[in-house]
Amino acid sequence: MPCHRGNGGLRIYEYLGIGLFKQLATNGDLINRRGRKSDPDDQFVRNRISLQKFRDETISGERGHLVMFMMCVASPWSAFSIGWPKWGIAQTLGNVVVNLYPIFLQRYHRIRADAVLRRRSG
Repeated sequence: MPCHRGNGGLRIYEYLGIGLFKQLATNGDLINRRGRKSDPDDQFVRNRISLQKFRDETISGERGHLVMFMMCVASPWSAFSIGWPKWGIAQTLGNVVVNLYPIFLQRYHRIRADAVLRRRSG
């Protein structure tokens, strides 16, 4: 995985389409934008402390999806081994969408949060 120093790591995730995933994800940009329309004070990150808390929560979110990703590798492998390639492909694609891309999103958020925290402390 890419280095998390600086904003260079963001480009990799952007190339992989994390921007679109970020729009559509649970609590993604579209849902948050809609919530702020009805309540302009509806902001998850309000200050340095809440940004640090959000950054720390990305670690636990990433870990949870990583555990699930690893657990969900066995099932498609099994499907491929018994001659069900379509089912194996479907399970693999599902695992990528449900677990791998959320891992990428957590890392993407953490890189951005780290950059803001560095700018504000320096």
